[in-house]
Amino acid sequence: MREIDQRICELLRVRKMEGMELLFKEYYKPLVVWGATFVSDVQRSEDIVQDLFVQVWERDTCYSSYYGFKNFLYNSVKNASLDYLKH
Repeated sequence: MREIDQRICELLRVRKMEGMELLFKEYYKPLVVWGATFVSDVQRSEDIVQDLFVQVWERDTCYSSYYGFKNFLYNSVKNASLDYLKH
């Protein structure tokens, strides 16, 4: 796991807002771009990513396996984007 991902997970486990700030700085823009490739709408992609971040904050655990956290984020955005397109 990348050092930044490990730090984010550690901070989120103890409910420190700094974890959310790091998550936002590290992943917000790339995840929005990733989501927009599916939904072709940047604003909707921003909503999807924001919803994911809320879920991450509310979650009791963080995917801490090697590459697990990053994969979880990208897969979650992809799945939420595809769900949006279905409805």
